[in-house]
Amino acid sequence: MLLNLKRTYVNMHSFPQARDVTELLLAVNPSALTELRDRGLLAYQRRTSRRRCATCRPTCSSRRRPTSTKTIATSRRRSGST
Repeated sequence: MLLNLKRTYVNMHSFPQARDVTELLLAVNPSALTELRDRGLLAYQRRTSRRRCATCRPTCSSRRRPTSTKTIATSRRRSGST
């Protein structure tokens, strides 16, 4: 379950939360090499994304507005999904 949560956070580019979940996974299994690797990669990603956003802050495309449930329902009706 924690792995699914971490994957979701990474897909959403929510790296601080993904790193927190990685810390929880390491608390459960401290010798998990993949989690140790991911913790380092997430720390690196956070640093590079911070630098990138600092240079393009006014026009940064990585800052997304939250989608409201009304918008989701409208787009589903248009596409024919339920």
